[in-house]
Amino acid sequence: MASKHSRRVKIQPKYRYLSSGTRRVPELRISGVLLGEQGFDEGS
Repeated sequence: MASKHSRRVKIQPKYRYLSSGTRRVPELRISGVLLGEQGFDEGS
Protein backbone atom coordinates (compact mmCIF):
# COMPACT_ATOMS: atom_id res chain seq x y z
CA MET A 1 0.00 0.00 0.00
CA ALA A 2 1.31 3.45 -0.86
CA SER A 3 1.96 5.82 2.00
CA LYS A 4 -0.21 8.91 2.22
CA HIS A 5 1.28 12.33 2.70
CA SER A 6 -0.58 15.43 3.72
CA ARG A 7 -0.34 18.42 1.41
CA ARG A 8 -0.86 22.11 1.96
CA VAL A 9 -3.43 23.89 -0.17
CA LYS A 10 -3.44 27.62 -0.80
CA ILE A 11 -6.65 29.33 -1.83
CA GLN A 12 -5.99 32.31 -4.11
CA PRO A 13 -8.29 35.29 -4.54
CA LYS A 14 -9.82 35.76 -7.98
CA TYR A 15 -11.62 38.87 -9.10
CA ARG A 16 -14.84 38.48 -11.06
CA TYR A 17 -16.19 41.46 -12.90
CA LEU A 18 -19.97 41.50 -12.78
CA SER A 19 -22.53 44.04 -13.95
CA SER A 20 -23.17 44.83 -10.27
CA GLY A 21 -19.45 45.44 -9.61
CA THR A 22 -16.26 43.56 -8.87
CA ARG A 23 -16.41 40.59 -6.54
CA ARG A 24 -13.54 38.67 -4.97
CA VAL A 25 -14.08 34.89 -4.92
CA PRO A 26 -11.83 32.01 -3.80
CA GLU A 27 -9.97 30.07 -6.49
CA LEU A 28 -8.24 26.70 -6.21
CA ARG A 29 -5.59 25.70 -8.78
CA ILE A 30 -4.15 22.22 -8.95
CA SER A 31 -1.46 20.77 -11.18
CA GLY A 32 0.76 17.73 -11.40
CA VAL A 33 1.67 14.59 -13.27
CA LEU A 34 -0.76 12.61 -11.14
CA LEU A 35 -3.70 14.48 -12.68
CA GLY A 36 -2.72 13.28 -16.16
CA GLU A 37 -2.28 9.76 -14.87
CA GLN A 38 -5.81 9.90 -13.47
CA GLY A 39 -7.32 10.92 -16.83
CA PHE A 40 -7.41 14.71 -16.55
CA ASP A 41 -6.18 15.98 -19.92
CA GLU A 42 -4.87 19.45 -20.72
CA GLY A 43 -7.63 21.88 -21.65
CA SER A 44 -10.42 19.73 -20.23
